[in-house]
Amino acid sequence: MTKRVHCEETSFNDGDEDSPPVKIPKPTSICEYCNKTFTSRGMSLHQRKCFKKLDHDKAEAKKTKGYKFCFLNESVHEEILSYLSNQTLTKMQRITGDHYDGCEPELAKICCKCENDNISIIHHLCRQCVPRKHYRERVGKKAARIVYGVNESFLYGLPCERSGTRSLFERTMLEKFMLRTCGSKKEWLRQIVKVRTRRENAIAAQKRRHL
Repeated sequence: MTKRVHCEETSFNDGDEDSPPVKIPKPTSICEYCNKTFTSRGMSLHQRKCFKKLDHDKAEAKKTKGYKFCFLNESVHEEILSYLSNQTLTKMQRITGDHYDGCEPELAKICCKCENDNISIIHHLCRQCVPRKHYRERVGKKAARIVYGVNESFLYGLPCERSGTRSLFERTMLEKFMLRTCGSKKEWLRQIVKVRTRRENAIAAQKRRHL
């Protein structure tokens, strides 16, 4: 049996042994992000490092997918929203991109993961959600001010338990006092945010003075 031999030079030169072989150009494509031209192999390597493509991918990743909820009756829509907690409204606002009246995202930051607009007292959990082993029934003056938003002038008139030089206040008593004083849970949350913001600003100002 004879071997079939393929002579590339003969096939390309059509019998002309003196002429150089004809080179077939490699297929090319244009990068859709920077409009530069590359071969197929070069394109795959380029797009891993193309700055314009990387910027485009980052921008796409940041985009939040929007959802629209259809309600035939606007008054029904408003009635439904009135039953939702501030934390739920905050989450819906982030998902849909819409703005809901009465939604205060800054209040949601200090609330428990249970999403009942309950203030977090430890590990981002409210009194009802904190495991028993981490729960302490009483807190000192500092926690009463920062965690519960109690004005220091009110602390002197509240019932407390003495432990050495410390005054300890029952958490449930502080909750009831602040709800009664503020008039609503949302107003109480606003008071806590106000107290914590003042404290953070004071700490930041003190740090700047020491620079």
